[in-house]
Amino acid sequence: MTLEIKKVTEKDFDCIYQLLKQEDFPYLPVDKQTAFNELSKNDNYIYAGFSESKIVLFLCFCERSGKLYFDIACAKDYQKKWASKQILKFIFETAFQDLGYEEFYVESFTDQSRYVVEKFGFRRIDQCFYRLSANSDSVVRYLQTKEI
Repeated sequence: MTLEIKKVTEKDFDCIYQLLKQEDFPYLPVDKQTAFNELSKNDNYIYAGFSESKIVLFLCFCERSGKLYFDIACAKDYQKKWASKQILKFIFETAFQDLGYEEFYVESFTDQSRYVVEKFGFRRIDQCFYRLSANSDSVVRYLQTKEI
């Protein structure tokens, strides 16, 4: 399954909204227009993973109060495949090189998601939030990867 990551445009919002709704994405507004308004904010950097012209992955970087937050959602048939070197390198390059942050935060609600973020070097800072620094071993390793 080949995956192409692209910046989301307004024409993708319907598919993104359906994916988020299907996956019970936390904090998703019930009203589609409210969701579109939120996705369109200037401090959101939203990307999608396309497989065979279908959106299977949602990647969102969000700047709030001087901090960078990251969230991800994926289609059920892609859930065990998203944590590839290609995707992780893209996430780290976007957060640390393109957006210029020294760290970013994720919120994890389930034991499985906590396991995944800890596996990739995130450090727990409270009950739900984790932080990853640009100089962590996992980030350095992925950013040094030449070809994926």
